[in-house]
Amino acid sequence: ESHDHGGRTQMQLGRRPRESAVARLWREEGARLPPLDCDDGRRLRVLYPGRPSADAGPDFRDAVLLTETGELLRGDVEVHLRPGGWRAHGHHRDRRYNGVVLHVVLWPSAGGAATTLEMGAQVPTVALYPVLQQTVGRRRERRPAAPGLEPTALWAAAMPQGEQSVGPALGRAGDARFNAKAASFRARLRQGDGGSRWAGQILYQGIMEALGYSRNRAPMLRLARGLPLAALRPAAGRQPDALTLEALLLGAAGLLPHQRGLLLLTPKGAERAAALADAWARSKLRPAVTPGEWDRVGIRPPNAPVRRLAGAAVILARHRREGLPDALRRLSLEADSPAALRWAFQAEGEGFWDSHLDFHLPAHRAPALVGAGRAGEILVNVLLPHLYAAAHLAGDVALGRRALQLFHDAPPSPDNEVTREVKALIAASKGGRPVVNSARRQQGLIHLYRFLQGRGGPRAAPWSRDWYGQHFGRQAAAERG
Repeated sequence: ESHDHGGRTQMQLGRRPRESAVARLWREEGARLPPLDCDDGRRLRVLYPGRPSADAGPDFRDAVLLTETGELLRGDVEVHLRPGGWRAHGHHRDRRYNGVVLHVVLWPSAGGAATTLEMGAQVPTVALYPVLQQTVGRRRERRPAAPGLEPTALWAAAMPQGEQSVGPALGRAGDARFNAKAASFRARLRQGDGGSRWAGQILYQGIMEALGYSRNRAPMLRLARGLPLAALRPAAGRQPDALTLEALLLGAAGLLPHQRGLLLLTPKGAERAAALADAWARSKLRPAVTPGEWDRVGIRPPNAPVRRLAGAAVILARHRREGLPDALRRLSLEADSPAALRWAFQAEGEGFWDSHLDFHLPAHRAPALVGAGRAGEILVNVLLPHLYAAAHLAGDVALGRRALQLFHDAPPSPDNEVTREVKALIAASKGGRPVVNSARRQQGLIHLYRFLQGRGGPRAAPWSRDWYGQHFGRQAAAERG
């Protein structure tokens, strides 16, 4: 069954549509649909349907919706053919779906099955088929597309008025993100005594959080706070090696093989597990995080928390003599390029980790524990803004200038879901993909995305109550006409 908006035939659902077809419809047409009636009586318009998620969990992330009362709903969106799909797929028992703000289905059901989150709250459900029926009946009418998050609106809302040059604008947006991160580090550094120990703890927390990616950032941060450097150093001994540090980090994370009840399949796995268990027992430390707090479903083995913590052990062991902040400050002043400094955060999978993805998962050739791409993100998102903040507090002009120079010279990391999304939206608006040839511009893409989500700093997000009249008033007038 085809439908048309503004004279453009978009897609066919077919006689037996699949959820993937409904998801494509939501993605491509959500912001062009007329106001949608929810099962809880609310009426809403789609400002941004969200970005498709490749991870286990909701189909779309970071959607922005506007209700008739001017209330903004921001969060995830899940798509099914019928309302019953929510419970049939077990989402009501899955905490990963607690961020869902809208359940989108193709067909309504008699009585309607409530969409209940794992934490007990209910979210509205909207059926697209009634809207599609109305649209198909009028598909020959050439009417303007419903206002929504068109690419041109995205660019106009987030960029300075009259801005035409994409590259420089992204660079300035990257500077804004860098300054915001530096301000956050500066505030945290001020909470301490100003000494090297506190600066090292703040840097350690930032590195650990960055190693957690988006889905395990919270437990990584809890681990860094529950096992601070001040406790890690004496427990590991005067000159701790990577194996000892790995035992303490994994033990405090609840991820040692015996803590997870793993069946070890290789002699190397059993030998490694025994050595780590012995080192953990001798430390007398207690777990700071439970195994159930880690999100491991749908995460590729190379990105699993256990490998990232093994990589963190290698990084900490590398800088154990000088201490984390002093070693990285010296390296920053001595490095002749960002690539040379990026090495400080890389961790190859040598020895055991070269032949195992996990203690119970042998592999012919395992990837690095922390590769160049992730190391580059730690450099740009953690170390350089941390150094810039510390330089500001200490009045160290040379260090501040060096941190800024390294940020401007750093190459981009591999694209992720967010950067690909904003590139595509800008390309649709400006007629070509932007040239993102630096980490600074790449950070600008992320800053733009977060700004559109209302998380981009002091400037107000483009979604405000003024949109109520634009999005609902215009539609109401058209219906009366």
